[in-house]
Amino acid sequence: MNKLVLFLYLTALICGSVLVVSEEASVPETTNGCVCGAMSGETPDEPLLEHHFHLDFGCDENGGQICRNLCVALAEAVKLAGVGPELLCKAGSEESEINTNIYSKNCDGSYEH
Repeated sequence: MNKLVLFLYLTALICGSVLVVSEEASVPETTNGCVCGAMSGETPDEPLLEHHFHLDFGCDENGGQICRNLCVALAEAVKLAGVGPELLCKAGSEESEINTNIYSKNCDGSYEH
């Protein structure tokens, strides 16, 4: 069942739609929640792309690990779908060849690789 929920959630994200899990699990858009960022491998100071998950995983180490795993799964889904370069172009990246790394940020923390 968990794989099905993850698949549906990733499909919704790739299609650009929003999936609300439940009121208890969702957090207001003003709250950081979990953020995934794709950053340049050469200058990982500012994300080229960001995706905010307004879900409350908790701000402890376990919540950070869940956030990181979600970001890695999202990156893998984008890779398998073959839309990574298109997303970077839409984000305004002017570089023709760019090495990107995936970072995650949970709650008020900083980005972690």
